[in-house]
Amino acid sequence: MARAKLTEWYKSLHDTPLLNENVETLMVKLGGDEKTELKISNQTNSSGDVDLSNVTLEFKGEKYEGLEFKFEEELEDHDNEGKDALFVAESDDKMFEVEVNIEANYDQSGRIQDVEWRSLETFPKEMNEAYCTEQEIAEGTCGYGEDGDLGDEPAGPHLFMLEDENEIEEQNSPKKLQESVVKRFQKLANIKK
Repeated sequence: MARAKLTEWYKSLHDTPLLNENVETLMVKLGGDEKTELKISNQTNSSGDVDLSNVTLEFKGEKYEGLEFKFEEELEDHDNEGKDALFVAESDDKMFEVEVNIEANYDQSGRIQDVEWRSLETFPKEMNEAYCTEQEIAEGTCGYGEDGDLGDEPAGPHLFMLEDENEIEEQNSPKKLQESVVKRFQKLANIKK
């Protein structure tokens, strides 16, 4: 009882929590091969259950507060053990996606089992379906080039390296070209991986 009063007195004087119990720090890969320190706070409610309605993320010198992660789509169903799902949040300038383990009956319970913060991905908000910014589209670049280096001319068939003439004919068949284009757009639109 005395401890509770002391804690309340401290909070009233300093207007900050005595202990920062709700902060998790991880090293994650965000937008590259180099690991970045990620601090996550406000991911649980007062009873200790996972609550993604007011999350704060800090990384690379930026702080994103009040993020509300919402269910976007089911990724995998593990029957009675639960499901893997994709949750999405938006800030003024970024979109955030993270994989979340939810209960099998999440539709009714709304309960989250765990958040896989190492799966966090960030995207500029002004991206189109192909994950290119409006500026990249206007410039005609989306990061395509031989060995990842942008050249002086737009991406095209000259970037394909084929083994022999039979392979060239096979690759240039209308059906193959259509399949290739459809697969590429599905991957860029994050429909298929």
